[in-house]
Amino acid sequence: MPPEDHASLAPEAGEFTRDSGRSPELAPVRNDIVRTITFDDLVTASQMIAMALADRICPESYHPRAAAHCARIHLALRGSRVRHTDGQRGPEAAWDPKEIERRFMASVYEDIRTTLREYRSRGWNPEIRLEGEQHLTDALRRGNGAVLWGYSSSVGGLVGRKAIRSAGFQVSLLSSDVHPYSGSKFGRRFLNPIRTNVENRCITERVTFQSWEAAVAVSRLTQLLRENRLVEIAATAASDAVGPQRS
Repeated sequence: MPPEDHASLAPEAGEFTRDSGRSPELAPVRNDIVRTITFDDLVTASQMIAMALADRICPESYHPRAAAHCARIHLALRGSRVRHTDGQRGPEAAWDPKEIERRFMASVYEDIRTTLREYRSRGWNPEIRLEGEQHLTDALRRGNGAVLWGYSSSVGGLVGRKAIRSAGFQVSLLSSDVHPYSGSKFGRRFLNPIRTNVENRCITERVTFQSWEAAVAVSRLTQLLRENRLVEIAATAASDAVGPQRS
């Protein structure tokens, strides 16, 4: 049975464009000097090559382990960002902070792998079940829209967007002008579109946030909610943790 189309609860999607304002790769930056390419760009490119090879060579069951191995190598080469935790962990702490960091980094690699898988002829089609769908339906029936807090799972953030889209919901996504990998000229032109082009298949509109023009994005999000839309906002920024990705 095909998924229910919840678009009838909101205005027609054709009223607005996919990108609100300037596209991320062409958006101007406030700094006078914009780097053409950065070391993080090279790291991201190497991550993509590593996971593309793993996806092609390794059996499906080995992919999580391949991501975990890549995460360990990554942290060994670049160093951990966990600092001064010995005296801060109570006896009730269930996880070692460095283990959390390794797992997060592995999810970054898995996220890259699943993104690249979308470019293969069969795409990436995991079995996904959306729980709590009734909450979204109820929110749209109340007529005020809803804000969805995005997240990063063990296989990255794409799976959540695919689940919501497959259930028939239309979502507008707030992302920064350097999402998801880089703010350099090279990154915006070549790296970021690899991910954003895939994300665009799951969303109706992308609202681009720029720190010096925050009011523009906030105004657009407010308008979307008044139009009874679903708006996704990333709850975390990966760039503030251990990887070059940004949200």
